[in-house]
Amino acid sequence: MAIMPKMVRPDSEFDSEWSDALEMAIQCFGSGPKDMVVSYLRQNPASFRSEIAEGTGLKAGTLQNQIDDLLEWGVIDSDIPTDKRGRGRASRYSVNRERVLVMLETMKEYLLGRDSES
Repeated sequence: MAIMPKMVRPDSEFDSEWSDALEMAIQCFGSGPKDMVVSYLRQNPASFRSEIAEGTGLKAGTLQNQIDDLLEWGVIDSDIPTDKRGRGRASRYSVNRERVLVMLETMKEYLLGRDSES
């Protein structure tokens, strides 16, 4: 099994444009499983976790970790608020398109500069 390297955060002396928002975007979109979940939900909005697992081939534990991160970062939404979720209450998940666009714009500005054309 391959071990994923920890993210190396550049020293601000050398890279003043690095930010927490950029790091979150890289962690989100630099992960194959997270990308798979977002892509699946884009194509199949309001999906249950079991449908996402079947559609992506991700195992339950791996999928739950991806969903937890994506919810925390606002990349996906649940139809049941966090404080109302519990055993026996299945959530439907959908992509928060606006949040995805903001995160992608953050990456684009870092990589191409603020004045880059789309």
